[in-house]
Amino acid sequence: MSAARRLLMVITSMGRGGAERQVIDLSLALSARGWDVGVLSMTTPRDLVDELVAGGVQVSTLDMRRGRPTLRAFRAYRSFVRRWRPDVVHSHMVHANLLARMGRLGMPATPLVCTIHNVNEGPRWRELAYRLTDRFATVTTAVSRAAAERYVRVGAVPRGRVIHIPNGFDFDRRDWSGDDRQRVRDELGVGPDATLWVAVGRLVPAKGHDILVQALARVRQERPDVRLAIAGEGPERADLSNLIAEQGLHGTVSLLGERRDVSSVLSAADAFIMPSRWEGLPIALLEAAAHGLPIVSTDVGGCREVVDPGFGGVLAQPTAESLSTAMLRVSAWGADERSRAGRQLCEHARREFDLGAVVARWEALYVSISGVGRA
Repeated sequence: MSAARRLLMVITSMGRGGAERQVIDLSLALSARGWDVGVLSMTTPRDLVDELVAGGVQVSTLDMRRGRPTLRAFRAYRSFVRRWRPDVVHSHMVHANLLARMGRLGMPATPLVCTIHNVNEGPRWRELAYRLTDRFATVTTAVSRAAAERYVRVGAVPRGRVIHIPNGFDFDRRDWSGDDRQRVRDELGVGPDATLWVAVGRLVPAKGHDILVQALARVRQERPDVRLAIAGEGPERADLSNLIAEQGLHGTVSLLGERRDVSSVLSAADAFIMPSRWEGLPIALLEAAAHGLPIVSTDVGGCREVVDPGFGGVLAQPTAESLSTAMLRVSAWGADERSRAGRQLCEHARREFDLGAVVARWEALYVSISGVGRA
């Protein structure tokens, strides 16, 4: 591969979200394959920069204030692209997608890939903005089939202009030890006979943790041994804490905050739950599958593409009644049945979402639209 192949990833922000994690994993994998990769964050990076730099990826920022687009930032973006001279620009999330599209006005025709990471990227005006700026993107991609279909359906992108390339996960990565299960269960005060459910995600309305707490109150009426740990931080923490108290679940639900050892937390779980109101293709589901956990997920976005009922997944609607029914079903399974469901989900996810295969698809797309590296 030629060292001259330059790829610029443009992203709205750099934090511990699923889209950010995917950009990091793709950037590091492509850098290892010989691409000169840079990551440009619209806002000041809050985390994970050291990981990228250690992998040979240049990290830069426009230092924009969240929610405050300015002409200065627009000019700074265009100036950065001119200096960096990428062969391909790949933008992620709605604000970066729109910035990168508008940034092509009057600029050299560098190929631009825009990736949609959710079935719901916000207010209707964003869908209209996607429609109006579609011609500035070389190609638009979506991380799930469900997201691709929705954006075609609402007219944000023509059917022939969007393709599906899923999120990828390194299923061979093992960043937990055999001792972590007992250590984390001891930390949480979870006994050997208790059923520990784990959820992972930011504490925001989209993730549906309030629905999950209400569902757990129902489950606990029949399964008093159930426990729940939620790894993640966000603006809904105080409201969730109040709801936990109202439902009489103090000591049953643990809000773990932001954890850097999510894999260790998952190793302590008996089952995983994703209660989201909407999603794209959650990395947390792929990580739970990699741990061989049985999974209950709401049937939103691309969750069905991972939590396939044909491979042991259990789907529910984003209501307390539906989630509690699904949780009781899985809680009633014996250890062998849980293990079998988790193993089937892991095998299915590995076939569909292996990071190496996904990176190869991105590489083929970059080459096809830019001609760089083509024999």
